[in-house]
Amino acid sequence: AVIKNVFTSGFVRVTTLARANVKMLITALSYNLYQLRTIRRKYLG
Repeated sequence: AVIKNVFTSGFVRVTTLARANVKMLITALSYNLYQLRTIRRKYLG
């Protein structure tokens, strides 16, 4: 739900498979950074 709502990447509007793969790769990296920030806030308080 985070990838779909926060990053608005539930639907890919690019035309080629290579571009779609790159877009989803960047989205996955962004999601991981977002999760790290959330975990860091939880433990550092």
